[in-house]
Amino acid sequence: MRTFYCSGFTGVQPTNTAAIVVAINRASARSLLDKELKRKGLPGLRLKDNIIELNPSKTQVLVLCDGDY
Repeated sequence: MRTFYCSGFTGVQPTNTAAIVVAINRASARSLLDKELKRKGLPGLRLKDNIIELNPSKTQVLVLCDGDY
């Protein structure tokens, strides 16, 4: 399994959004996240929403939301 993140999709409020998805590939991650957002009553992903893969062999930090609204 691979780990992906997505930020900037339309949320409940007009603030920062972010999600982590564990899936077999990018297409599956996109589909899973889209379904989960719709299950929560949100509009789902837009074409411009990017799913980015984290590299498990690289030490890295990704701050998903830092409170800067």
